[in-house]
Amino acid sequence: MPLNPVLQTSLEEVELLYELLLAEIEISPDLKISIKDEELASLRKASNFHTICNDVIPKRIPDIRRLSASLANSPGILKKEDFERTVLTLAYTAYRTALSQGHQKDVWAQALVSLFQALRHDLIRSSGPRVSPSEPGPHQDLEPGTSTQ
Repeated sequence: MPLNPVLQTSLEEVELLYELLLAEIEISPDLKISIKDEELASLRKASNFHTICNDVIPKRIPDIRRLSASLANSPGILKKEDFERTVLTLAYTAYRTALSQGHQKDVWAQALVSLFQALRHDLIRSSGPRVSPSEPGPHQDLEPGTSTQ
């Protein structure tokens, strides 16, 4: 397992990430995330997904708020792995919002909106003018079979 796993290094992996996010997941009482589909869960990239979701992204409201505040105060553009992990945190927060009720739903929804705004702000910054037009932006679409590393 890489020390700093990344899920998206090709268009095929972006599509797999989309499939993993659409798969039915379970969140245990200790906040461990697992994919119910055994075939998907057995894929090698699913292991990276599992590691990132269970060992890297924040899953508690105070930690998610800290991430949102950090992103809001960040002057630069997110690195690819940070962008990817923030998107996964956004997906997790959306899932928790959908499962919550009453006041908890409002708390999760506020965290969801804060993350969305931070990602939107990052995308706007990254789509601005670049020094060299031949250099791809950090979140630019990948061509099939290409790698950013």
